[in-house]
Amino acid sequence: MSWVPPTSTPLPSSPPSASGAERRPGPSLRVSLAVVVVATVAGAVLVVLAVRGFTSAFTSPIRSTPVTFPLDADEATYAVYERTGSTSRLGNATFSESRGGVLDPGDVTVTGADGRRVDTRGPGSVTETISRNGAVFTASVRFTVTEAGRYTVRVGGPRTDVVVARTLGDSFRAGLGYALGALACGLLLLIGIVLLIVGSVRRRRSDHGAAPAIVSAPYGHPQPS
Repeated sequence: MSWVPPTSTPLPSSPPSASGAERRPGPSLRVSLAVVVVATVAGAVLVVLAVRGFTSAFTSPIRSTPVTFPLDADEATYAVYERTGSTSRLGNATFSESRGGVLDPGDVTVTGADGRRVDTRGPGSVTETISRNGAVFTASVRFTVTEAGRYTVRVGGPRTDVVVARTLGDSFRAGLGYALGALACGLLLLIGIVLLIVGSVRRRRSDHGAAPAIVSAPYGHPQPS
């Protein structure tokens, strides 16, 4: 009689699921990439809008009156800043020259694409002043656009230089809102990157940590010699 030693065989792997693929551990790669892409694109757009909102009054062109020009306006309050002085430096000394404004609401006409006029008014109780290349501009006339679109602005009156842009207060509020939105997108981008890292680590561990289990088969029966 001879004795057959025990044998070890790998544990059979589990059958594939009905979908044909076993669920991968960790956050989905597709979802993580979608979060990163959406956060990046939306954040870039909001940064551009925030910069435009903060710098509107300092980037709008300087025009000499009388002048008529188109204005692509948002829903916002705009001001006609007229030149009221200038500043210059000579060494450590600064020289300033100022004069009063010459424009009033009757000198400014704002017309929508449908021909309707937008009401104009004075500067109000808050004095807004900007400086452009040594020239000082003060808000003399304001108007509020309630529907975004293209408008025609005509500035008459005595000859002067003007800048038409969103008021400083309105620009700050708009820019701040876009900046907060960009910050939220930055946090969302960080979350997407964390999801990518966590998912990658977990999938790598799953791929390298799965080893076939070994089980002992029953003892063989004696065989006749």
